[in-house]
Amino acid sequence: MEKKYLGNDGVINLTELQSGKMNLIVAPCGSGKTTFVEEKLCKYSQGRNLLYLIDSKNGLTAFKSRGTEKRIRDGEIYYVHSGITAMTYAGFAVYCQYNPGGEVWDTEDAWIVCDELQSVIKWEKIKSENAEDINWHEIAITLLHNRIERGVNVIAITATPSLLRKEFAEEIFEVPIHGELKSYVAKDTCCYQDFTQLLAQLPADKKGLIYVQRVSAMLLAKGILQERGLSVACVWSINNEKHQMEERELEVRTEILENERIPEDIQITIINAASETGLNIKSEIDYVVVHSTNEDTVIQATGRVRHDIDTLYLLTKDGRNVRVYVPDEFLNKFLDKKSKDELCEMLNLRNEKGRLMKWNSIKSVIEQSGYRIFDDRKNDKRYSVIMEDCA
Repeated sequence: MEKKYLGNDGVINLTELQSGKMNLIVAPCGSGKTTFVEEKLCKYSQGRNLLYLIDSKNGLTAFKSRGTEKRIRDGEIYYVHSGITAMTYAGFAVYCQYNPGGEVWDTEDAWIVCDELQSVIKWEKIKSENAEDINWHEIAITLLHNRIERGVNVIAITATPSLLRKEFAEEIFEVPIHGELKSYVAKDTCCYQDFTQLLAQLPADKKGLIYVQRVSAMLLAKGILQERGLSVACVWSINNEKHQMEERELEVRTEILENERIPEDIQITIINAASETGLNIKSEIDYVVVHSTNEDTVIQATGRVRHDIDTLYLLTKDGRNVRVYVPDEFLNKFLDKKSKDELCEMLNLRNEKGRLMKWNSIKSVIEQSGYRIFDDRKNDKRYSVIMEDCA
C-alpha cells in the first residue's frame, strides 16, 4: 500500500471532526502536519481566523520563515499568515489574560490547532521556586479545557499522544486515519550503554545530531568530541541564564530556525530537551544519537531531522542488544583472562540487574558488533583472539 501525507485527499475526513472535543490526530514526523494545517484545515475553516499553537519559541521562530507578519502584544510575539495566527501556548495564555474584549477563540466557529501539546502538559507540572511566578502553561491547558467545553473546534496533532490521552481523557476523539502515513525512517538502529564510549567511536567523516537532556551533559559530550578534532555546536534555550551559548552556536541556532539547515562546517550538533520539538533540520544528517530511554523522546528528537537517516543510536539498559567498539589494543592479540577482564571493564556493559557483564556474556555482543572471535589453548591456558570481520 502506498504511504500518504496527512494532507492527501481521503486521509483525513474533515467532516468527522467534532466540536466540543479534543480531536486527536496521531501522525508520525514526516507525515506533513504543518502543510495539512496550512492547506487543508485553514481552507476548511472557511476563512475564519485559525489559531495555531506551537509549543516553543523555536517552533514559532521557524514559522515566521513563511513570510508572516510579526506582531507583539503584552511582550509576547506572534505571527499572522494566510488566515492563521501562530503563537506559543504561553503567549496564548498571556493574550487571553490581557485581551478579554478581543479575539480569544472562544466561540463555536473558532478553530484551534494544538501542535505537540504533550510538551506543554509536561511543562505545566514544573512549578517555579518563586510562588509569585505565573504558570502560563498551566493557564493555557485550562483555557483549552474551557474552549472544548464551549464547543470550539480544537485539534491536536502529535506523534506522541500518551500525555494528551491522560490530560484530556474525557474529551478525546480519536480522528480516524484512512491509509498508512509517510514517515522518516532510520536504515539501521544501534543500541549502546556507555555514552562516553559511543562518543569515542562515532564516525568522524559523518554528520550527526545528538540529543541529551541537560546542558551539563551537552558540554561534556562537546568536550569529548572536540578532543577528537570534530567541529561541534550545542544549541539550547536562549532563556537559560546559567549557561550562555557561544557566538558561533547562536549563529548555528539562527541558521537552523530560519533556514532549517546546519552550517557546512559543523559536523555534530547537540540539542537538549528545549529543542526536543520545534526544530526542523533539512540539511545532511547521517546519524542521530538519542541519549534517553523514553519512547516519546526518541520519536520527537529523531523527528528533528526532516529526512531519512542512515543510523539511529539508542540508549538501552539491556547489554545484550548493544553494539560495541573494541579498541585496537585488544584486536589481533592473544587475550588471556586478565586481558579479557580488562576489556569487560572498559566496555562497561551491564545486565538487567545493573551488574558488570563478564566475558562469557560480552563475547556474543562483540560478535554481533561485527567482530570474529577465535578461542584456543596455548601452554595449557585458554585465550581468545578478536578480529574485525571483513566479510
